[in-house]
Amino acid sequence: MEDSKMIMEKCESLNINYCIVGTDLETSSKINKDYSSYSSSFIYSLGIHPEYADEVDRIEELDKMLESSSCKAVGECGLDYFFNKENKEKQKKLFITQIKLAIKYKLPLIIHCRDAYEDLYEILKTYHTKLSNILIHCFDTTFDWVEKFDEFDCYYAIGGKITYKKCDYLRESLKKMKHNRILTETDSPWLSPEPLRKEKNTPLNIICIVKFINELLGADLTEKIYENTLNFFNLK
Repeated sequence: MEDSKMIMEKCESLNINYCIVGTDLETSSKINKDYSSYSSSFIYSLGIHPEYADEVDRIEELDKMLESSSCKAVGECGLDYFFNKENKEKQKKLFITQIKLAIKYKLPLIIHCRDAYEDLYEILKTYHTKLSNILIHCFDTTFDWVEKFDEFDCYYAIGGKITYKKCDYLRESLKKMKHNRILTETDSPWLSPEPLRKEKNTPLNIICIVKFINELLGADLTEKIYENTLNFFNLK
């Protein structure tokens, strides 16, 4: 907690804005309780990651949190077939339930997707017109999928992987993305950007990621990315 407080204060001093993301009922409850009144330059979201698909049976708890919460999005939620392909139907049920909560409370949706883009596309095809905004967080695939998800006016969050040598495919995707759809993230404490890969990731590293994006695209998108973030979270 002390480490988190120090990072928050440092971010505030550097004018770094960020979103704290819930990943299960426990973390979402803690964020909602401990951070909602914290004096800092951050917002937060509440949701259940597909890793915790069994929590679908307790979805009413998330609904109750959202009803009285000042959070700015639902998520992260979605589909992850990389580690577990055996519970696909339960993951889909949990994801669709959270989509419906986002619609109910008129909140944007933060999506986690790994090895599940086909199913994600089919689900969003059904619900996208009712959703406020859609963000595919930690975007990590080829431009073919960008073209498909552009049908739903999705935003794409670019993290530390954009700096990795093996991720040419991701850099090529970014070069072709619409600039008004690009957001940035750290996915703290994971996916630290180069040259900090051996260190714990924090929101402070967003500076490295934005700098890399600007250099890659040959343009200063710092203000544009900030504007996109405000638009996605409906903060304008």
